[in-house]
Amino acid sequence: MSDKAKNILKVFVPVILYFAVAESVAVILFNLREQGILRLDGTLSQLIQTLIALPFVFFIFYRQEKRRYRAWHESQWAGDYPGRIRLSDLLLSVVLMVTGSYALNNFAELINITSFSGSYGEVEASFYSGGIVAEIAAFAVLSPIAEEILYRGVVFLYTKRTLGVWPAIIISTIMFAIFHMNLVQFIYAIFLGFYLGILMERAENLWIPIAGHAAANALSVLRAETGFLSMNNIGYDIYIGSAVAAFAVSLVLTVYVCVALGKRLNIVEK
Repeated sequence: MSDKAKNILKVFVPVILYFAVAESVAVILFNLREQGILRLDGTLSQLIQTLIALPFVFFIFYRQEKRRYRAWHESQWAGDYPGRIRLSDLLLSVVLMVTGSYALNNFAELINITSFSGSYGEVEASFYSGGIVAEIAAFAVLSPIAEEILYRGVVFLYTKRTLGVWPAIIISTIMFAIFHMNLVQFIYAIFLGFYLGILMERAENLWIPIAGHAAANALSVLRAETGFLSMNNIGYDIYIGSAVAAFAVSLVLTVYVCVALGKRLNIVEK
């Protein structure tokens, strides 16, 4: 097998493994529900799937991170080991992801994009069926940890090492979007996946995109369960005005991070 084929496998295998385990668990849980052995809603099923699949991808990430640390330790570079958490990166991640998520959700509702994807309605109904506590645990805690370990911890870092930063951001974003399995979530994940990629590269710490991902998902859960940001509650003018403002903030922050990354990468190359 050629080196190129091996590199491709090292990117795709962890993703395929994660989804194979998760989907196998989903099938088992579905059969148990159908037979009346278990009574689980969609939220709890997702929670169990993630809990069982997470150790597999974490093991791959752990091995990769050990090699990364060893390479740094053996080098002559005198800086900090990539991984130090900075409050500025944490705040940037949360603000960028929350404003981006808020704007995208509002625009999606305004143009009724959900009508183009029948499967999204089924997914949404299943996901938001377990009560706010279970949904926060599943979608604002476990899912962000699992997905960021997979896409930014494994796919992004490995692709960065083999192809460079910008290809790694693009590839991890596309894979993140594709595996959401429906049109609405694909479009949503393309934007948020790009945000998460640039945040990962800026911070070089996996907890930064995890925090932003968790914040965005928590906002989605709160919107679905409380309706406090719905058009009916806040009115059309505020709804669209706040969406435009949130999008502007996310755009400015994205440009700022991309420009800063470009300058840093040029310095490193020189």
